[in-house]
Amino acid sequence: EPDPGKAAASLAQSLESQTGAPETRFETTRPRSSSNRLETFRDWSVSTYKFTRQVLSEKFGRGTRTIDTELQDRVDSLRDTQRKYADILRLARQLNARLAGVFQTQRALA
Repeated sequence: EPDPGKAAASLAQSLESQTGAPETRFETTRPRSSSNRLETFRDWSVSTYKFTRQVLSEKFGRGTRTIDTELQDRVDSLRDTQRKYADILRLARQLNARLAGVFQTQRALA
């Protein structure tokens, strides 16, 4: 008997790869027998229920936050890059303001 967890994970992964996001509707790409469709739908339903339950428990503070260490490292790296670019933008604006003051002084002296 196939493992429901693996079937649900592969179904979710295939839906995500097709749309780029978790799918909220149930579609099949090829005709299947009724029992196979029902089993696939049951696996998808269980997976969706578990995902929704985890998200809600995280949002309401009842569950521990799910952390993907690789993704968290990438997020931290992006935040650091964003902070650096914000600093560069702040310095560029300061330079622009000072240069505008210099040009205004040059015009006044000319």
